[in-house]
Amino acid sequence: MSITFLIKNTVSSFSKAEIEIANYTLDNLEKIKFLNSSELAKNIGVSQSTIIKFIKKIGLNKYSDFKIRVTEELTLNKNNENKNYIYSGISNSDDMKVISKKLLQNNQDAIASTLNNINITDLETAIDLISNSRKIILLGVGASSLVCKDLAHKLNKIGKLVFHDLDSHIQLSYISTLTSQDLVIAISQTGLSNEVLVGVTEASRLDAKILSITGSSQNKLAKLADITFLSIANEDIFRSSAISSRMAQLSIIDLLFLGVIKNNYKQSEKAILDSRSLLKELKV
Repeated sequence: MSITFLIKNTVSSFSKAEIEIANYTLDNLEKIKFLNSSELAKNIGVSQSTIIKFIKKIGLNKYSDFKIRVTEELTLNKNNENKNYIYSGISNSDDMKVISKKLLQNNQDAIASTLNNINITDLETAIDLISNSRKIILLGVGASSLVCKDLAHKLNKIGKLVFHDLDSHIQLSYISTLTSQDLVIAISQTGLSNEVLVGVTEASRLDAKILSITGSSQNKLAKLADITFLSIANEDIFRSSAISSRMAQLSIIDLLFLGVIKNNYKQSEKAILDSRSLLKELKV
């Protein structure tokens, strides 16, 4: 796995100093290639022992392993620039059998890393918020909006009052009536989508609770949220494809949905059966 992936996979357990190391590493891979551990520590403003603890926390044994992963990632990035890559690690020259195996591995890694990184206390709190909120508004644009739509469908089916629209302007129109009894679930892999940030900022001003699903605990969206779940995906050149990140996001919303059903089993079961019974009338 790349050094970037190892860091993103462990970020929820980082201390403040470790977050500084992570951010410096992700922004300065080329520089780190030429630094020893004491020089890296000095550049970041932490102790050398903190650097070593960070390296062990992301699953590596020693600083030389860390440098090897950095060099490997730089080499891979350079090679990718010179090849016709159509998605993370998938080349235009791969046959469809190879592509299917690589895609499966990418998606499995994303789902496993995402679910293994979930903080159970945060998960239980989020499930309680969804279960007890007066109404829920879902914010997301592009591929993330499709994930919002899926969650809205699931929650509406078990009787929750949920609002979402593929039009971001309509999404924002729902925000003005929020109160402290309500919940906003905002989904953005980059955490930088302006339509989402505008809605979340206003929702926070109105004292609504904010739950975010995003790719980094340090982006703007995560910093505005009460609870953040990280969707971890090793996507690079064709980020706009949003394949593994979408699978990661879907795994989080499915986990939340199952948690809500578990907490309200009889009510949820009745709502699902009633819905299924109604839909039977449409069958020929």
